[in-house]
Amino acid sequence: MKSILFKTSWGWCGAGLSPQGLALVQLPFSERSVASKALEARVDSFLAGRSRDDSSVGKDASRARGTLDALARSIEAQVQAYFEGRLTEFDLPLDWTGVTRFRRRVWQATRRIPFGATLTYGELARKVGIPAAARAVGGALGANPIPPVVPCHRVLGARGALAGYSAVGGTDLKKRLIEFEAAVSVGGTGGTV
Repeated sequence: MKSILFKTSWGWCGAGLSPQGLALVQLPFSERSVASKALEARVDSFLAGRSRDDSSVGKDASRARGTLDALARSIEAQVQAYFEGRLTEFDLPLDWTGVTRFRRRVWQATRRIPFGATLTYGELARKVGIPAAARAVGGALGANPIPPVVPCHRVLGARGALAGYSAVGGTDLKKRLIEFEAAVSVGGTGGTV
């Protein structure tokens, strides 16, 4: 897995990518060193949970490195554009290796929630065809390794409550992301909200 660290208008972000696509995103920290340590820990934890090692690319290593470098540039550009309020929908290949069918359905449905909009866990459970699975949907979103590409911050508790957010910053960051998207959606700008 290749990891990258880059600056956004919200702080230092990171990502982990494989030849299959984006595997994880580290949301912003104000200090580069803190972001770097957090990214390293996330990559280690992520790889420990994988059933196979995607860091080995075999005989096509140079072609794979070129592909990873291009993907890294695209990830960096899109995440920077998102935090500046210039991008409302990510267009990146995602590495679904080891993701259960249920989580993949939940994450794909979450990706269809429009920028600036929100749903409840119950509404999202209905969208994936399992209306009684709101709690399981919450569990799947809590395991989301690629926010805001899979915008789990757009999913709220019953009656719009800010229920849980597993990223560093918790519900304060979730609220900040929701308010940021709402402001951009009504004609505001991104930047350093």
